Amino acid sequence: MAPSVGNANQLPKNQNTCATPTTEPRVHVDTPGPSQRRLVIPPMMPTNQYPMEDIREEVQRRIRLAREREIPRQVDQILERDRLFREERDRLDEEATRAEQKHRARESYHTRTISYRPSVVHQTAPPADANAVLLQELLMAQKREFDEFKQTVLASLPGRASRTVPQIVMSFTTRLNAVPIPTGFILPQFT
Repeated sequence: MAPSVGNANQLPKNQNTCATPTTEPRVHVDTPGPSQRRLVIPPMMPTNQYPMEDIREEVQRRIRLAREREIPRQVDQILERDRLFREERDRLDEEATRAEQKHRARESYHTRTISYRPSVVHQTAPPADANAVLLQELLMAQKREFDEFKQTVLASLPGRASRTVPQIVMSFTTRLNAVPIPTGFILPQFT
């Protein structure tokens, strides 16, 4: 059987390999579908009927479609990983901040405890001032004089009319004025 005239892949006349066609057709590709239709190649049809350029274009088209479907998914994965990373970083920052605040509070508490502990810090009195010492002595003298004045008044009240209360007050004021008073000190007035 001679090949057809329009066939590009003609066999030489001395190669009569397909003189008797086989009764079983060859299955080339299984295409998915509801009825599982199969592309059947007749025995006399050459297998290289599709040009190489068409095959390359089809492969590249499928690769392009796959990339178009894959890129958004990869972008979503990257964004999700970035979100999880930011959440984890924020959580670790918060934990570090809380730990640092707790550490500072503990250090501050220990510092205050040590600073105010009498066994550690010996509190010493400030150096004595001459005016402060004089004022303290004056106040003690006033207290003594007032105690004496009170005892005198209480002793004279029952029936001793030799000394009246105004005389006792005058005597007390006279003796109080004899005490040296520091500069700037206001003496209380006894009336």
